Amino acid sequence: MSCSVQHVIPQSVDPLRIWDPMNWEPAHLRCNKEAGASLPPSPHRLVVALFGPPGAGKTTAARESGLEIFDRDDDKWTSEHAFREALANVGANPFARAVVLRSGASSSARAKTMTACAATHAYLLVESRSVLAARVSARGRDDKAITLMAIGQWFDQFDRRDGVEDFPGWQAALPGEFGEDGSDMWVADGW
Repeated sequence: MSCSVQHVIPQSVDPLRIWDPMNWEPAHLRCNKEAGASLPPSPHRLVVALFGPPGAGKTTAARESGLEIFDRDDDKWTSEHAFREALANVGANPFARAVVLRSGASSSARAKTMTACAATHAYLLVESRSVLAARVSARGRDDKAITLMAIGQWFDQFDRRDGVEDFPGWQAALPGEFGEDGSDMWVADGW
């Protein structure tokens, strides 16, 4: 197979092109390597899977990280298939630095997500049902009734057989990865 068709901006011209999700496909990496591009120095791979019921604070925690966020509740995901495909791309990316959010009530559901995105770390965010219900109610969204029911369903399915730990915060969970404000130090340094 020929690699005569190059990317709009080849990696040999712009080494940071490796961070573009369009270049995560192995064929693109191969083409750019054959064209003389070398991989830039990179931070190590970091993919954190955060699990928990609605209202647990997964999105808030993810935003504090400064990492790229993959949240199925984000409107950009038009289908479960599109989201799973994105997780597979994260899993295949040797330079990924991301947070993946899923409810993951059961250890088997968590295992599927961790495998799909090749998570390097996994944590649970869990609060009492009353705290979760108060948070969900305070959002003021149209899906309040459905989300409140989902909290009960989550606890009905919940297990800790896999030993996934509770999320202690970014600095405690990953010492040396995050600055004092909790943000990803590699992103802050221009990565």
